This record gives sequence, structure tokens and C-alpha cells, in this order.
Amino acid sequence: MSKADEIARLAALRSSGALTDGEFDAAKQQVLHGPAAVTRPIAPDQSREVMAVFLPVDVAPLALVAGYLGLFSLILAPAPISVLVSWLALRDLERNPGRSGKARAYFGLGMGLFFSAILVAAIVAGASG
Repeated sequence: MSKADEIARLAALRSSGALTDGEFDAAKQQVLHGPAAVTRPIAPDQSREVMAVFLPVDVAPLALVAGYLGLFSLILAPAPISVLVSWLALRDLERNPGRSGKARAYFGLGMGLFFSAILVAAIVAGASG
């Protein structure tokens, strides 16, 4: 395999997410200049795991929407929609076990149920009084 082919293979791995930019650069230097060019070992980058704590990385789309609808349930109107979307997200996550986002879906379900109950109580109170 030529150096160009090897770099093209590494670029494909980077674009698929299997390699980070730093890993790609180190591997490319190793292909171009040999193993002596790399002064540190290529270690897996853990920034993706750290970022996943704060940002929705690799989260099922329905679970993401369910979490935000759960948050917006505080204004009562989206609460019933949050319950429905959360239920759909949990079904989707059961069918696709490799996806993440179960906590967001449960958050949306809990908030949606809680604020749906408050919405129903407010409607009943308004209709009777």
C-alpha cells in the first residue's frame, strides 16, 4: 500500500469518527516519516466522553427532543406532547440498544407527567370555579 493510499484510509477513518484529528495527524506523520517521527504514543482521545456529559453527542434524536420538551413542560402546554415523545423515544431506544439518551427520555417523561397532572388540575379548577 502506498503512502497516499494509507493517508486516504486514515482520512476515511477520521471522517467516520473512528479517529480524532489528533490521532489522524499523528498517524499521518508516522506514515510520512516513519515511527521515529511520532514522539508520543497514539492514545485514544477521551474528549468525546467528556463532551457527552455536557452536549448531546450520539443521542437518539427523539430522546433529545423528549428532554427539551420535558424542560419546556414548565410552561404546561408542551407537557402532554413531552409524554408522547418520551414514550416514542423509549420505544426507539429499546429497539436500538446502541443509542444513548435514555436519561433524557425518562426526564422528559417524568416532567411531562408531572406538569400534565398540573395542567389537568388547572383545567378542572378553572372549569369548576
